[in-house]
Amino acid sequence: MAEESKYYVVRQKALPEVLLKVAQVNRLIETKGVSVADATEQLGISRSSYYKYKDDIFPFRDNVKGKTITFVLSMDDEPGLLSAVLSKIATFKANILTIHQTIPVNGIASLTLSVDILPTTGDSAIMLEEIEALDGVRYLKILRSRSSKNSALYTKDKLIVKEKTNVKDSFDRIYQVVYLTFVKMPIIKYYTKKTRLKLEMTNDYTEYEVRKRTGKSMLRALIFMFTALFVFLNLVDDLYMSLIVIIGVLIVTEKVIDMGITSVSEKILRQMPEAFTSIRHAFHEHGMIEEAFLTAIDDLGDIEIVPQLRRIV
Repeated sequence: MAEESKYYVVRQKALPEVLLKVAQVNRLIETKGVSVADATEQLGISRSSYYKYKDDIFPFRDNVKGKTITFVLSMDDEPGLLSAVLSKIATFKANILTIHQTIPVNGIASLTLSVDILPTTGDSAIMLEEIEALDGVRYLKILRSRSSKNSALYTKDKLIVKEKTNVKDSFDRIYQVVYLTFVKMPIIKYYTKKTRLKLEMTNDYTEYEVRKRTGKSMLRALIFMFTALFVFLNLVDDLYMSLIVIIGVLIVTEKVIDMGITSVSEKILRQMPEAFTSIRHAFHEHGMIEEAFLTAIDDLGDIEIVPQLRRIV
């Protein structure tokens, strides 16, 4: 008889220390943007223990409502099975954001779903359990649970920062404050949100990273704009020419922002050979694809291609 896979709500005091530390490592990586190597060293557990349990424990709090759960199903290629899965989600009044199904191989297909847990949604743990219990569903694996990007985009009162341990962290904090300030200012908030959306389309950044990079791009652009206006407006004394200068500087400023975003894409392309080399070496060492990617991510550090690699894993 096949072993049943169920989800349980367990009090923190009943969990082994290693599982609690795995959950803390996940929290550190999510909120402070640290690497797996740094987080596991800080919490005092091995990376092998983290990789073993990282997908099996996460806080399933009462405030899960308003968040997005992404999970993958391995299911038989049977007529009506996909409809049964979607019907279960509809029964619990959850909102489906994305669906991706692979082409069936040997009669088995993989289905990835992102589901928005609404205030009116029923017990999401029971929903997942009932989906996994459907005939034809081989297993269900939760990939992540996170806040909706739309709510994060317009969040104005929460500052996500690292502890200031060096000069770089101090600048990161400044960029976060700049982002939260600009997103409240008339006219500028339009360009701030527009810049953020462009960055999100370029790479799979964490909330911390996307705020930091948006604030950095906008701060540079405004410094350039005010400097250019000050210089050129002092060189002309005609109202008509002044208007032309203002319009020209605004156009160039937007181009400066776009150039900064384009440079991120170019960096990713330049970093690809190094990333693939690191993955190949790690695969020869471990003999496992997922382990190779995770090791490469740790070795590469905080560079632009790393979020793309995390997305693959």
